[in-house]
Amino acid sequence: MLLLPHLQRGPDAPLGRPKHLCFVSSENYASAYQSIPQNVLESASLLEYFNKKEHFRGLEAQYNASKLLLRCVANGFALSFPADVGDGVGGSSVVINSVNPGVIVTHLAKNFKSMADWTMGLVHRNVAARTAEQGSRSLVSACLQGKETHGKLWQDDAIQTWVDPGSEGMNLQIKVWREVVTALEKQHDQVKHFKTWLDWEDRGIAE
Repeated sequence: MLLLPHLQRGPDAPLGRPKHLCFVSSENYASAYQSIPQNVLESASLLEYFNKKEHFRGLEAQYNASKLLLRCVANGFALSFPADVGDGVGGSSVVINSVNPGVIVTHLAKNFKSMADWTMGLVHRNVAARTAEQGSRSLVSACLQGKETHGKLWQDDAIQTWVDPGSEGMNLQIKVWREVVTALEKQHDQVKHFKTWLDWEDRGIAE
């Protein structure tokens, strides 16, 4: 959030390409829509809920939930900062998109204690996963795209359709975005200067 104004004020990218703020996402966000219990969605704070150890529901469920929250944040940025030439009020000269590089070889599973989780991680690394270099090409590719990818998911060198969350998903979107903005405001005073700019009701987006 604090980086975005610097990107907007900064010089254009080489060869006339737009500047980018790109989030590394995953298609696993989609399954979290169905797996998160209703009482969790209606909890006072989603961030506090997922921060509690007793609410850990297993590696896959937690990972998917984290990608769903990331999806909400990325979409919040894209909706709040349209990819038009910045006018100091509601525009942005920065393309904000997401990229799914697929399964990548990492050390994410090095501390797995469950034999099942460790075995699954081993299979992913040696059979299905791309190398870090291959995965990085997807990120570079996403950062070379134009404004048509603003708010979109870039995967396998093409724009992919986000799963339609419906009305409940949009309520989740607004809830997560507001919680994140509020949490960041407590950590850094400069965030408050963007609060009215990021408020969807003031900008007529919530409806």
